[in-house]
Amino acid sequence: KTSSSKKIGNVSNENELNDYSKTNVSFLSTIEKNKKKFLKKDIEKADVARELQSAMGYIADSTLKKYIKNGLIDNCEVSEKDVDRAAEIYGIAEPLARGKMISPTQQQRRSKQIPVPDDVDKEVSLYIDLFYINGNVFLHVKSKDADYVSIEALKNREVNLVNEKLKKICNMYRKRGFTITDVCGDNEFNHQAYMDTVLPARLHICAKGEHVPIVERSIRTVKKRTRVICQSLPFNRMPKIMVRALLGQVEIWLNQFLSTNKLSERSLATLLRGDSSPNYNTRRARFGEYVMVYAGTSNTMETRALPAIVLKQSNIFGGYYFLSLETYETIHGNKWRVQPMNDRVIEAVHDLADNENQPIMSRGGPIFDVEPMNVEEVEEDNDDEIEDSVQRNEEIMFEAPVVSDSDEASIVEEDFNPKEDDVESTSR
Repeated sequence: KTSSSKKIGNVSNENELNDYSKTNVSFLSTIEKNKKKFLKKDIEKADVARELQSAMGYIADSTLKKYIKNGLIDNCEVSEKDVDRAAEIYGIAEPLARGKMISPTQQQRRSKQIPVPDDVDKEVSLYIDLFYINGNVFLHVKSKDADYVSIEALKNREVNLVNEKLKKICNMYRKRGFTITDVCGDNEFNHQAYMDTVLPARLHICAKGEHVPIVERSIRTVKKRTRVICQSLPFNRMPKIMVRALLGQVEIWLNQFLSTNKLSERSLATLLRGDSSPNYNTRRARFGEYVMVYAGTSNTMETRALPAIVLKQSNIFGGYYFLSLETYETIHGNKWRVQPMNDRVIEAVHDLADNENQPIMSRGGPIFDVEPMNVEEVEEDNDDEIEDSVQRNEEIMFEAPVVSDSDEASIVEEDFNPKEDDVESTSR
């Protein structure tokens, strides 16, 4: 397996690279896809234009076009259109970005913390569960009342780690003035540590083999969002850092807009985090895009831009986290230039995923499972079966019971079978 310190493009034979852009459907810009827009002779002229630009010390496209237009290069067979085609096919010449990118304009920015409206019911019930994507475990917490979704990545399913993330989510609700009255989960959470964390709320545990439909439906929504985004990418496997960032980006946008339950005329992010509504004029990047990220300006010969993959949004002002393809570390920036993706970039991402034993995704889709498993043997979820099961149980949901202080809570749930291969059918 390739070492994790492998640099992008560090291959012995360029012709041995797999042309993933020809086999995987991708809605991101790739060089092979861009070439299909032009005739063979136009591509050859674009290559000549890029070679001329290189020979002249990688002058800017606009400068080269000015020289050609004014006839300053004798016997030049390159036209201005050839320069434009080269930029459209290959993007900006990477040496230009590495050597000339300047720092973004500094602006004074302020965010206003929006308080929770007085007319909002501040008593909420939480529904919790664990789920897996490509063998990576995540904690999912759904508030039915606020309709807010929380997704936390976990290294494993140890009680201490899960409990730490659950405590973080509970504190978020409490800091915004919400009172957690009940927490519902399956037998996975039948542990004293979880009961202590949610106090003074009650922790309700359903019987072995049963599930909580409210959070199951929410997980299904997350899976669909994840699957859709993966279908736009040219990768057939992703490293752990990209899987976690993908789920983080899904969480951001699920909570960005109004609740379907019409709890408030404000977004979910406003209720739970105090964030303002998303600004259309804020520059946004797409998960998985290949970019050159501004890395800083100095008077040395160090590069000013780094090749990277977009991970997720870091703030409301246009900042993003990126995966550096030179160090395989997370970097943060707010200025970047989108580049068409080439096979070397795809190969670098696949190498990192291979080093981490991440599975090959069937037909470009992530692998969903409910237990740790051998990811190569898992079949895809059948969402149609889950949908039918949910509809049959729409009115029979496992919810926090209403009981008096002197009575003990009694939880009963009808059968809910999200996947017949994984969960045995149970009766009341």
